[in-house]
Amino acid sequence: MKLPIVFPLLIFSFTSCITPPESDHDHDHDGYYEIEAPTVAINDLRNPGVSTTVGGGRKAFKIYNISYDLTNPDRVFAMPEKLNKIEGLSISPDGYSLILANHKDGEIHYINKWRGDYEKSVRYRKRARYRGIEAVQDDVFSIRENGVIVHASELHTDKPQSRVINTKLNAKYVVGGLAYYPKHNELLIACQGNDGDEAFDDSRGIYIFDINRDELMFPPMFLVNDEEILDYINSAHALKDAGHYHFHEPIRSVRFLPSAIAVHPQTDEIYVLSAANLLVAILSEEGKLLHVEELDPVLFREPSGMCIDVNGDLFISSKGAQGESGEILRFSKGAKNRYPS
Repeated sequence: MKLPIVFPLLIFSFTSCITPPESDHDHDHDGYYEIEAPTVAINDLRNPGVSTTVGGGRKAFKIYNISYDLTNPDRVFAMPEKLNKIEGLSISPDGYSLILANHKDGEIHYINKWRGDYEKSVRYRKRARYRGIEAVQDDVFSIRENGVIVHASELHTDKPQSRVINTKLNAKYVVGGLAYYPKHNELLIACQGNDGDEAFDDSRGIYIFDINRDELMFPPMFLVNDEEILDYINSAHALKDAGHYHFHEPIRSVRFLPSAIAVHPQTDEIYVLSAANLLVAILSEEGKLLHVEELDPVLFREPSGMCIDVNGDLFISSKGAQGESGEILRFSKGAKNRYPS
């Protein structure tokens, strides 16, 4: 039985001025609370003795019909000018809004989920390189590129509280995205790099942070393997005829670098977005590669945030070009792609 852990939370006041960037590790000052997250072996807590990694160079894949037409969003929301570097996207705790993490500003931005209207911003932390944001019940977790997690609470009051959790990840892991996995009350952390481990040179890890235990699990729960992504793209069924030809041409290499991650609330499938080569990989709950979808570079300028609401609607955010605001694209569930795999 998992017991809840209550943490002391200290109050800090709002400020409208620009504050300097935070260091990698916070200290107990100015109302912030810091803890050190222990690391545990993932097999100690789940699937003992069972390998959960993805890979192996498979050449054949089952046909998968994605539930979205990613060539045709049903709505495109233009963001305010200040939201031109969206790095994280989630559904708000009440389910009525989208919440955004904008690069370095340390605020939670609320956007109307249906109309795309800007609603409000709440400052919860100092400026830093935030790469993901996720609502968990009434609270919000965000993560920095160096793996530091910020847990914000009491957001419905005029005095939000926050605490910093220093995980065992560091800047060499290059965190790309954060997602909530409600089935196990965990956060999924998608990384673009590693700490010099040559075994992961052709794979990117998805790590788990256990919220109840405040524990980061090692090794990664899943690996997104470049060779397997490449096998899928060049597999016979992906290119077999015009009706199923959803990749423009065969490719010789790919380096899949996660920039966002989301868990489908109805299927528990894991969606991983790579902005570097405009691909979305879909994994099963067990981490098996189910599907890879190519994104249109005209439609997706620099996708960096992704979430799925309880209705199954998919939202993907893109950064704005120089002098332009960011965008959020909404795709309704059931609008099938014209070129399913």
